[in-house]
Amino acid sequence: MKDKATMKDIGLLLAHAESGAAILAEGLDWETAVPASAPKQKPVAADDYLRSDGGDPGNLREQRWGLVVPRGPEGKRLREIIAPLTRLREEQQGSKAIVYEVEPGMTTEQTWDWWADVYKNDTHDGKRITERERPRYLLALGGPEQISWDFQTTAGNDLFLGRLAFQADGDYEAYVEKVLRHEGTRPTTAARALFHTVRDGTKATTLGYDDLMRPALEAAREGADDGGFATQNILVLGQESQGVSLTSFLEAAAAPTPTMLFTISHGSGAPRQGWKSVEEQQRFQGAMQFTAGQQLSYEGVEKGSFLPGGVWFFVACLSAGTPSTSEYYHWLKRLQEMGSYRRSIDNVLDSLPKRGEVPFVARLPQAALANPDGPISVVGHVDLAWTFSFCEERMDARGELEIVSRSSRFDDVFRQMVAGTRVGASCNSLNTVFNNANGELTSIFNQAEKYAVKGVAPAENPAKKRRMAKLWLTRQDLAAYVTLGDPAAHLNVIDASPRV
Repeated sequence: MKDKATMKDIGLLLAHAESGAAILAEGLDWETAVPASAPKQKPVAADDYLRSDGGDPGNLREQRWGLVVPRGPEGKRLREIIAPLTRLREEQQGSKAIVYEVEPGMTTEQTWDWWADVYKNDTHDGKRITERERPRYLLALGGPEQISWDFQTTAGNDLFLGRLAFQADGDYEAYVEKVLRHEGTRPTTAARALFHTVRDGTKATTLGYDDLMRPALEAAREGADDGGFATQNILVLGQESQGVSLTSFLEAAAAPTPTMLFTISHGSGAPRQGWKSVEEQQRFQGAMQFTAGQQLSYEGVEKGSFLPGGVWFFVACLSAGTPSTSEYYHWLKRLQEMGSYRRSIDNVLDSLPKRGEVPFVARLPQAALANPDGPISVVGHVDLAWTFSFCEERMDARGELEIVSRSSRFDDVFRQMVAGTRVGASCNSLNTVFNNANGELTSIFNQAEKYAVKGVAPAENPAKKRRMAKLWLTRQDLAAYVTLGDPAAHLNVIDASPRV
């Protein structure tokens, strides 16, 4: 049983690149940190934009598949490179893929405008389209400097949206060939599930193991017993209190069986002396930190067998990429100004993007996806990854605050992945939690506006303020999980959801 002080800590999955030392090894205390994090702006109400799609979420004839590309010659070039994948999806859905061209650097607000004015428009390219023809699976082509992270995280709240972004044209071609090869071969009887937490003794990975990994494992094992978790093997790397070496991890990930890999670790942030160059930062930021100063970078997965035809759910700071502006910057700056955790906060801010820096996709998942013997999809985090997504604050029977596990938010993701459900649909349960938090925040803001219209100042309510802060942090943490790879890709297993 955890004591109250331990349960009030917030973990951050970020470590120094050169040493692997956790930047916030002791975490942040809820009592100090959470009140400082109240949102500054009203969120968009979920029910203003979300639709209710009927039918099987894995059936492309019902849900449809399309593309999002940069406007202009670059978008046309990328479309030509991945044309074989487009032809396959068009054959599966029985119709031409709709292509949306977008401007670079779209903000959250501009994305909502695009949603209302373009995506929800009754016509596209001069042709009338029905709601049934509107694609729910969308594959964005190009890096975040072309199609912004804000676009992906905002539109991805309802759509099954993935991204392909590589350094070279040949990497796009290798990925497409890999997907076509796996979907064109005889399916395996059942997938394998591989679980690993880096056990480095820090607050974040300890919370990650206790409140997410262990409960997820228990749910998987119970599901395997009653048929609800369709896997031929559940493998856990490492013992209860210690992890495994990088070599052992890579050996386990090399098996040819289609595998769902779930990992929790620190992601590489800036070295203590800072990055030597932008190139170095883009090569190593977001790499997977192991113990004893080891890290899994792009060099470890670009060649050889690493999760062939598999799916990787990679929980760590910046594991999918780095945004142009962190959603947590103003919150951390305020903590810094308050004098809370000053030295540690300085180190965290050093790993966040600076004004004028270009956002990017992390090199590790890029290399894994481009590897012909690598995975078909990586789900990672595009900002600082905290423990809010799987921990929640509540009052116990004595009226005291405690932090409880909400690992069940992830159970359905893993269950669907091993069953062969398309990756985009598998991750949709996280969007449900996000939308619930967003809806509650909107309700609180609307209540405040009612007081404002009447000219009445609401009574100070510390509990409500804390609730708003917690909801906002949970909302942001969940929103930053993104899919890299085609969202319509899936593990090639016999029990897979319908593919057409």
